[in-house]
Amino acid sequence: MALRPTLPQLLAALAAAGTAGAGFTLFAPPGPPGAPGPRGEQGDHGPAGAQGPVGPQGPEGARGPAGPPGAAAAFKDAATKEFVAPGAGAGEVTPLLALRFRAPSAGFVHVTGTGYCNVPFAASRVLPVLAGDNQVFLDFQNFSGLAGYSCQAQLVAVFAQARLQ
Repeated sequence: MALRPTLPQLLAALAAAGTAGAGFTLFAPPGPPGAPGPRGEQGDHGPAGAQGPVGPQGPEGARGPAGPPGAAAAFKDAATKEFVAPGAGAGEVTPLLALRFRAPSAGFVHVTGTGYCNVPFAASRVLPVLAGDNQVFLDFQNFSGLAGYSCQAQLVAVFAQARLQ
């Protein structure tokens, strides 16, 4: 009849043979984890993914300040309110109008003077101006020295930063 040892008998026999350390280590709980090893090499970058959908549009920003007026918007005019009676001396000069204006920058002003002193007249000039306060004048010179002239006039000044090329 053959003997069939039980598990406790088998373990006792192994312990008696000097292999108890190996037998007990097999059934021991796992020890603490070891220190992490060195980091491996980084792999190749994968292909770029598909572009996502466009996000919603943000709110409109605040409106900026208005810029300086352009040539068409920068003008000023003046007119005589009453008739002006020029002096009767030969060659005598009588002021008809003065027009003050503020140029937004250095540039040019196109000045037109129209009216009549017993006959119609029109005069036009382009003058360079500096930024800031400026003034133009319309005068009547009595070349004949005759009395009895009666004048009315208008001055218009139009500003531009540059002449046309």
